[in-house]
Amino acid sequence: MLNSELHIKLARTLLLVVLLGLLYVTAVPFGLTSPKRYGDKWARTELTPFYPNPGARLTGSDTIANILLFLPVGFCLHGWLKLRRKTSSTGFLKPILLAMLISAGIEILQFFLKDRFSSINDVMFNVMGAAAGSALAHYYFEKILERGRRGWQALAERPGLLLLAALSLCYLIWMLLPLNFTIAPHNLMRKWVQWQYSIAHLPALLEQPYTLDLREYWLLVAVENSLYSMVLGGVYVLCARWYWPSSRRLFWLGAITLFACLPLMSILQFCVIGGSPDVLTLLSSALGLALGLLLMLRLTRERSPKGNLPLGYGYYTEAGLAIPYFLFFLLLVLRPDLPDFRVEVPVMANNGTSMSLLLDFLQRLSRSLQPEVLQQGGSAYLRLFVKLFVGSLFLALALKYLLQSRWLEKEVRERFYIIGGSLLFAVAAQAFRFWLWGANVSLIAVAAITLGTSLAVWFAGRWPQEIFSGIKSSRTSRTE
Repeated sequence: MLNSELHIKLARTLLLVVLLGLLYVTAVPFGLTSPKRYGDKWARTELTPFYPNPGARLTGSDTIANILLFLPVGFCLHGWLKLRRKTSSTGFLKPILLAMLISAGIEILQFFLKDRFSSINDVMFNVMGAAAGSALAHYYFEKILERGRRGWQALAERPGLLLLAALSLCYLIWMLLPLNFTIAPHNLMRKWVQWQYSIAHLPALLEQPYTLDLREYWLLVAVENSLYSMVLGGVYVLCARWYWPSSRRLFWLGAITLFACLPLMSILQFCVIGGSPDVLTLLSSALGLALGLLLMLRLTRERSPKGNLPLGYGYYTEAGLAIPYFLFFLLLVLRPDLPDFRVEVPVMANNGTSMSLLLDFLQRLSRSLQPEVLQQGGSAYLRLFVKLFVGSLFLALALKYLLQSRWLEKEVRERFYIIGGSLLFAVAAQAFRFWLWGANVSLIAVAAITLGTSLAVWFAGRWPQEIFSGIKSSRTSRTE
């Protein structure tokens, strides 16, 4: 039986991930309803089992969805409690009761959210799903957890592949947020019209670069996608050099898979409510990926690693990854449009003096978290936070190249200076955008940049010693 502290931590982490995913699915896009509508919300609340109110839904697909939604919750709850008690078995009542409390809490939360309604039927079907998941965990949780641990250990020995997967996943999330998937025919038709429109007006972008279809900054969008895809292609080439240096077949198979994922991303955009598929994004991403592959192939044309440098192929290789990503990060932080943040905040009139501009900037920051402003933003705030946070987080390689690693190793222990410096940088970046472009500002952006850059500096200080030690050891073992 698995009862070590490691397995307990893995089970707890898996449970936390499942609960966070559950909260996202049931509460995002997050928007509070007006107190004036509480009466209407209460009238639509289903309080009688198996009896839907007029305008509510109690369909077969909705029933199955509610059962499947809590299947992993019951599975992880039962398994975690079983390992935590360090017994060969645990009762089914406790995980089911906990799942029922979680479901009831979600239904109460949904009462205060727009476009959501509460139902006792959802709680009942959620409990059914949790009971089924708990029964499966009784027989299969330990086996699945052990196989997952072995798989993660195998990936941990290949940190380059983890970095490649993280970069790819982050880019996919940006394109698909808020991850509200649907295959409704009217949504697919609307996305198809948007796709055709982007293709038809592609030649006109150069003729009307600042006035066409609200894409005033289409060039910045193309450059942003190209720079990020360059880094993605460069990391892939390094992974190929590290893990299968003598197999050209695997290299080209992986490269073709990366290019094939780009149209797949566009197809997935047809199945989400937010966002719109655009041929410009597809073309710029493909161009950046091709440039990244060619550049890194040129820099690593000699298959043997050079010295004990972190990436193993010289400082030019590090620069080939760091400089494009550093430019991408600056472009993301300082872009004048921030297309995912179009909420206008009431501002005070100013006469152009420095003091009035400062007061206007501070007022915008203070009002960016007001409830009425947050309600207008909807899922755009989530998309904004994720893009800025992840863009800041993967700044680590650029920091490793542009700053002295000894300074990072020395100062990485001083958490106060890291967080304080990141906060000052975030506020300065927002102030610079406001002063230079007159763009809107938000404390959400400040929080995302602060958290991301703090983790980036901490991560960069350990990049040579911890992250790439697995690469060097695996490379050495294959050589021997």
